[in-house]
Amino acid sequence: MNPPEGAWPWVYWWGNNGNITREGITAYLEAMHRAGIRGVLYMEVEQYIQYGLVRFLSPRWQEMMQHAVKETTRLGITVNINNDGGWAGIGGPWITPELSM
Repeated sequence: MNPPEGAWPWVYWWGNNGNITREGITAYLEAMHRAGIRGVLYMEVEQYIQYGLVRFLSPRWQEMMQHAVKETTRLGITVNINNDGGWAGIGGPWITPELSM
């Protein structure tokens, strides 16, 4: 009935190829908090999704991530950010050995 703070669930949070807004970030995080989510792993997903207005790692994207961090702090949600733009973008059959990490 009353789990300790460390027992609350985490979820993946998909950025959906730059289709993000400040208002959407706030609304999404507030809904997750109401549902009992206390941690998110943000991943900017590119494959097969129409490009949005906020390009990965652009100054605008960085502003959005700063806003997200402020909102997660306000709500008591821990946030981690994936290290690439795209679902499994750092590896896969399209990456040849000479291009691999």
